[in-house]
Amino acid sequence: MTKKSKRYKDGWHPFKKGADAKKSSERPPIPDGLNAEEFWDRCQDDRRYYFEHCLRIRVKIDGKNLMVPLVLNREQGMILDSIEEQEKLGVPIRIIILKSRKVGCSTLIEALGHHLCQFNEHAIAKCVAHRKESTEDIFEITHRYQENMHWAINEISTGKSKRSSRDMGVFWEHGSRFEVQTQGATDADRGDTPDFLHLSELGLWWKRRKTTSDEDVLQSALGSIADVKGTYVIIESTACGAAGAFYSRFWRAWKNEPGNMFKALFFGWQQHEKYRLPKQKGDDIRHRELVRSYNANDPESFWKQAKKLGYDERWAQRAIEHKLQPNQVRWAIRALQTKFNGDIKRFDTEFPLSPEVAFTSSSQSPIDQDEVRKRLMALEDLEIELKTYQHLIYNKRTKECVWEHGLARWKVWHEPQHGHDYLITVDSCHGTEEGDFACIQVLDRTDRVQCAEFYFRAAPDDTAKEAYAAGMYYNEALLAPEVDGPGLATLQNLLDLDGGSGYPNLYVRSTSGNWSQRFGFRMGSKARRDACVAAISKAVRQKTWDFYSTTLLHECQTFIEKSTGKCEAMPGEHDDAVISMAIGLYLDQELGEVDIVEERAPVERHTNKRIAKMLDKLGSRNRHLGGL
Repeated sequence: MTKKSKRYKDGWHPFKKGADAKKSSERPPIPDGLNAEEFWDRCQDDRRYYFEHCLRIRVKIDGKNLMVPLVLNREQGMILDSIEEQEKLGVPIRIIILKSRKVGCSTLIEALGHHLCQFNEHAIAKCVAHRKESTEDIFEITHRYQENMHWAINEISTGKSKRSSRDMGVFWEHGSRFEVQTQGATDADRGDTPDFLHLSELGLWWKRRKTTSDEDVLQSALGSIADVKGTYVIIESTACGAAGAFYSRFWRAWKNEPGNMFKALFFGWQQHEKYRLPKQKGDDIRHRELVRSYNANDPESFWKQAKKLGYDERWAQRAIEHKLQPNQVRWAIRALQTKFNGDIKRFDTEFPLSPEVAFTSSSQSPIDQDEVRKRLMALEDLEIELKTYQHLIYNKRTKECVWEHGLARWKVWHEPQHGHDYLITVDSCHGTEEGDFACIQVLDRTDRVQCAEFYFRAAPDDTAKEAYAAGMYYNEALLAPEVDGPGLATLQNLLDLDGGSGYPNLYVRSTSGNWSQRFGFRMGSKARRDACVAAISKAVRQKTWDFYSTTLLHECQTFIEKSTGKCEAMPGEHDDAVISMAIGLYLDQELGEVDIVEERAPVERHTNKRIAKMLDKLGSRNRHLGGL
């Protein structure tokens, strides 16, 4: 049996303070001594003024839910600034936002749509959410805006909230409407021509699709709005994997690729004031000493201060890399343990520090990211000499190799040593300005270290010359160029060099077929690519090889597994160093244990019929013959 609501004398109510209940029917004054027309004009021209004096949001203060004016926080202000910048340029407003949880994006975007409809006749604003529950939550935001609207504005332009199975939103007497919907069929938006479109949590849409993709629904929604001045499209989401409509659209905008109309914004948790604990005595001094020790390359002092601040290796590195203050790190460590049970990947998905962290943590990276970060940090303390060169030139007459200084295309950490077994892999490119990079990796199979790396947008013929010289320099190393794509041209040049004799120690994958079928490494099937990726993943995880290239390690950080199962770089990033190294480590496993390499007899050169002659020299299958 339900209790009847209790009637109170003198209009008193338990949720209103004394006189507030008696004054509830009275109209609040118009701010700043303005009349209704002046107030209308001020609110129309100044969105921030309108938000503060006409819109109310629900917040929790001292454990109680209160209705307070909408005053923009830092992130909301940055979004509005970006919109106003585009408005001044007279272009369609197109914004895409990658965010942490609870930074107030939807609160602001619904306020923007409400403002547009409030002050314009026949305007159509629409918000599309990824699931029904989110649609209800967003509707509540717009409903509170309308229910708490200042009377002076509502009398001039009356609007009412409506909630039904068919319609959900705010509808105005002057013909404008702000509707809130859940993503649906790809043809759901046909016939609608909205002026304002908010796509909420686009990164999660794919999870709700069965027969069509999130890209299909997105294209349908975007196709309903004209690309003209005065139209607004705002997409916001947390990261959810390295695939899908939001993932690809965000990276295009972040990299500002040709044809892109969207401005990309990222809001990490470290930028938000509420994600930090109170400061403790000594925080500032210890943090300054931590940074000083890092800049002075003083690891002993650095780790001493890190220990005093309560940082482990991960958070010490993040504090430096992302300029985190001690009270921010303490909040993160507490949230990691209490909300995510120590699961760093889930924490980074909900509270990313960078776009790369957001997408790699919300997806599956085949390479252990913790070990990559540890190695990057360890490199800063390693006392190993790095030499850089522009070219390595082989003199055919003197049989000597000479380094040429200039641009840092070559990075060298270890010189060749007598008796060591070397393996060189080549990932080629076309050599165009905006394309992939050519990468040559030099591996010492005896000491299990990375010796040198070439990384430049070099054409196949130039790549072949550099690889040939590197092979001769490093004890006539086994040279394995990948022959997929432009790699075939690199292989052809390697066979044509030295007067047609070709490189003397090319990797041979087959003893039958023509030259393109015999020499070089062919990635071919997905299974072979997966095996190569597994090889580099194992080497990083088990620390069986020493890597020195920051280029390689940074590529590892953006190397992910897509929803299709293919492992590759994020959009706009590169994986040339990763693939070249992965091939080398795979071949290292295939070649087996390293024998002590004695001084090899010079290889007989043949200026004619070089391929047949080289194969004749093989005789029976040897350790430098790859898998068929």
